[in-house]
Amino acid sequence: MDKITEIRADKTAAYQGLRELFGGLGETDWNLPAQGHAGGWTVRDTLTHLVTAGPGLLRAAQLLAEGRLQMRPDFDVDVWNQRQLQKQPGRTTAELLADLAALHHDTLAYLDSLVGANAEAVLSRRGQHAVFGETTVEYVLRRIYQHEQEHAAELRQALAGR
Repeated sequence: MDKITEIRADKTAAYQGLRELFGGLGETDWNLPAQGHAGGWTVRDTLTHLVTAGPGLLRAAQLLAEGRLQMRPDFDVDVWNQRQLQKQPGRTTAELLADLAALHHDTLAYLDSLVGANAEAVLSRRGQHAVFGETTVEYVLRRIYQHEQEHAAELRQALAGR
């Protein structure tokens, strides 16, 4: 299996896992505390985080592939994440889930655009990312689904006692 196919399959599995997780929630579940966040995130906050962080990761991979990724050296991911949550007041669960689906579609479309375009060379392009340090396009693309898996695991743990 080539790397693009592998990343695509892993991304699809992560997204399906999130869909199943979120699809099984009742209205009151969205306000339950999610573990792993000192800032007191709820389940809804975690979904909001996924739909705000994901496009940034995808864009970072695209810019890295183009040799144009430039991030501020003083970038603080925790501050950025909190600001993104604050910019989303009043968003409905349905809107957030639609954003999650759109992000999944956009990520797959980007991966598909790499097929036959010397994908191995693109995936191995290197650059400096403010959070990941010296990294490759492949690493950033894999972080998209790994990030989803990490938060899904936190949510499953937080929801286990409901």
